[in-house]
Amino acid sequence: MGELVERAKEAIAHDVSRNVPLAELARAVRCSPSRLSRTFRRTTGHTMAGYRHALRILAAIERLRDGDVDLTELALDLGFSSHSHFTSVFRRHLGITPSELRAKNCLARCPPAARQSARPDAMPGRAHLFIRGSEEKVSDEDGGIDCVSDCPC
Repeated sequence: MGELVERAKEAIAHDVSRNVPLAELARAVRCSPSRLSRTFRRTTGHTMAGYRHALRILAAIERLRDGDVDLTELALDLGFSSHSHFTSVFRRHLGITPSELRAKNCLARCPPAARQSARPDAMPGRAHLFIRGSEEKVSDEDGGIDCVSDCPC
């Protein structure tokens, strides 16, 4: 069953901006849609749509770090139906909007270790270090920078 889920994750990650229909994804991994959906949820703790959203949010964070990006263009590039849908999903996962994240200017301060540990497979609904109110800190081994709870990155 783990191999089935891994193949599904790879297929989703292959083109994260595309909303692959469940039936097409099930054909690609050679099982029924209901079995794939049930197994994915049972194994990972979240739905395939939730996993896809998490991958998109991680891609959005990286693109936001690269500079001044138009949020509507970013949303559409990542496969969201609109800017408002992107903002809604972003807020659900991180507890903050993309504009608020950019305004806090914490993207440049977030250590690589925090970004790497924010893998969708490490999260039941939200990325591991993106949980608001957490007391957790992660230090950047190279620069000694901390990512603390009030910074959603």
